Amino acid sequence: MTFGGAPPNWIAAFPRQSVDAAATVLHEAWEDLVRRNTPGFQPKNREDHLTLKLKLYCDALGPRRGLLGSWSAENKVGVLDIESGEIVWQKRTDISFHWNNNEQALVFVFEFKKVSHTSASRKAYLGDDGMGRFVEGYYSQDETAAAMVALLTGPEDKIVPHIQNSLSDGSYESKLRQRKNGSDLFITQPSQLIELAAFDTDHDRSSDRPPIRLAHIFLGWHTA
Repeated sequence: MTFGGAPPNWIAAFPRQSVDAAATVLHEAWEDLVRRNTPGFQPKNREDHLTLKLKLYCDALGPRRGLLGSWSAENKVGVLDIESGEIVWQKRTDISFHWNNNEQALVFVFEFKKVSHTSASRKAYLGDDGMGRFVEGYYSQDETAAAMVALLTGPEDKIVPHIQNSLSDGSYESKLRQRKNGSDLFITQPSQLIELAAFDTDHDRSSDRPPIRLAHIFLGWHTA
């Protein structure tokens, strides 16, 4: 089965162990690339170049860590008008992890966004080209879970608390169609999806898409 249109208790059947393992490999690959401090993996480098290099390293590292599943990068998603033969819209996801067994199939998207200490940068993470791509149904159309990954180009304590506050205080309730959890809160902490994620948020979506839960992961270059 897939998780599209899943019942409210879908989280109980979610293959967290597999997604956690993928996230662990991704995190290990990131940390190693940052530690090596090469010219080709710096905060100034283009976001799509960073994610492609990260995906390639995950390809190599995953089998050594016993990871079952596969990775893709810059995967095209979109809608085709079959009457005209024209593409209505298309976008690219950053990194996707693909996993299945005899009963379940999953495509788990990790969407990356470089974020600095500026309010404009944080708004981009929270906006149409960040979280909004999941909320509007462009990404993970048939899935009920995914991850937003912030690549921190500045000090964590000057970025993460602001993002968390914006998602906690209702400022983006309407724009991001946020759903409250069982504790009447907009964020779920700790994450129920990924152990290394800081927290989860839940969102309704347009048309007939199922609600989606986003795990929020923060990675950086250990800037002071």
